[in-house]
Amino acid sequence: MRWLRRAPEIEPTFVEQGDYRGGDQGAFANAGMQSPPLSPAIPVPTDVPEITSVGGIDFRATPSGGGLATASWGADAWAGIDENYLQTAVDQPGTSGNRLAGGGYSSYFAAPSWQANLLPGGATGRGVPDTALPASPTYPGIAMEFGGSQTESGGTSMAAPMFARYLADMAAQSGSNFGDVNPALYQAVFNNPGLVTRALYGYDGYWAVDGGSWNPLTGLGTPDMDALYQALTGDAPQDAVAELSPSVTAPLTVSPGTPVSITFTAVNSAGAPVQGATVSFAVTGSLQATNLSSTEASTDSNGQVTVTYTDNTSGDTGTVTATSLAGGNSQTATITIAQPQPAAMAFTSTNVSEVAGRPVSLGLSITAGDGSQINAPVPVTVVISGPRDRVIAATAQNGSLSPLRLVKAGIYALMVSANGVSTSTVLTVVPASPAAWRYRTPRYYYRGKTWREGLAAYDQFGNLDTLIQGTVTWTWRLGGKTYHAVSRFVDGVAWGSFVVPAKATGELYTSTHPSWVQG
Repeated sequence: MRWLRRAPEIEPTFVEQGDYRGGDQGAFANAGMQSPPLSPAIPVPTDVPEITSVGGIDFRATPSGGGLATASWGADAWAGIDENYLQTAVDQPGTSGNRLAGGGYSSYFAAPSWQANLLPGGATGRGVPDTALPASPTYPGIAMEFGGSQTESGGTSMAAPMFARYLADMAAQSGSNFGDVNPALYQAVFNNPGLVTRALYGYDGYWAVDGGSWNPLTGLGTPDMDALYQALTGDAPQDAVAELSPSVTAPLTVSPGTPVSITFTAVNSAGAPVQGATVSFAVTGSLQATNLSSTEASTDSNGQVTVTYTDNTSGDTGTVTATSLAGGNSQTATITIAQPQPAAMAFTSTNVSEVAGRPVSLGLSITAGDGSQINAPVPVTVVISGPRDRVIAATAQNGSLSPLRLVKAGIYALMVSANGVSTSTVLTVVPASPAAWRYRTPRYYYRGKTWREGLAAYDQFGNLDTLIQGTVTWTWRLGGKTYHAVSRFVDGVAWGSFVVPAKATGELYTSTHPSWVQG
């Protein structure tokens, strides 16, 4: 919905026309003057045919996320409530029944000719309201200053003066004397049903919104004030933006971190620049709104407004959209943040030694053809040769290669390439601290033969710790006697041995005491 831009503060030249709220007590206006069961009623004098009655609406996001939908004010809170309970609830002390928009049919005035053919179900009384504007204190609410304090308010006491102000603006801007605007209002909607947005649902305790052209909760619907202005005056608002042209009309490709300035020029239907038009900015695609210099600005004396977009992420693409709030015109500029092409790369980390299983971060400098450092993400291919060969896809960003995880100890050669350029380095991976010791032991021993067994070291990933250094002290007990030996680790295994006596008998017990360091 678009709202008419406020005209200068000029008193309206009509006095005959009045606007009156449609009521905040649902179908049961003036409930305090009745006794339950209540009868549907409308507040006086809102049913006078020469008065424009204004009901209330809520804004609601559609379930599909496609935009805003409207409902009669309070429809969510009271939908499906038992009528007898509702009749009592609207009259509770302290509430004044100000909970939901109402409407209905007059018992005193017949439906005027300009309305009679729209009323549903053969109704003959004057139907109210005629139109509806936002009334919920929270959807969207209106900022007010009352008694020196700022607050948010709502109700049809908000909607009615809002509509009156719009009519006053229209009269002041066009020099028209509208007088009784109702016949022209109904004729305008009859000629152009798209001039209003109709509520999708609503309930006031008795009446409900239906799919007709008019209903006793929101009347004809909520007008597009620019379109209503044109319909009532035959003229377009002088400050309405008819065209909003961007200085960038084709996809613009820039490098990360390069500011892009887009100037939008607003003109009216006569082609003259529009000064002071409020323009909002938004982005689509992978562009981020936080990278905009502003989300809203006003046009200058040349009808121009400029927004700057700066993006540090390569590969981003999308549009910058400007929308005029005075005319609803939108235009877009497409921006693509170019992926820089590497021209050279080099490892900045040398003689690196890491522990198996831990993430390895390596410094990697990537430069573009102009010699500038590329800090944006660059996809690279990493060829790993060594104890375990493989090829992986990784990302280089901000001067470093994304962490690698090599779980097998040994010496690796790494080659990184992108865009036809490459660089290499050597990486030594030492085992993690031994997490397991395992004996490599025969099942039986033989008298007079050499007993030999090994102690193997494994890291926490189950890999044989081939780089471990140190010694193992062996102790064997057999037949009441003790035997000793000392050996070193070779390729992850330390072997110990002794000669079993020719007359030895009994079970053989082995114990070890490793003394090791990382290779």
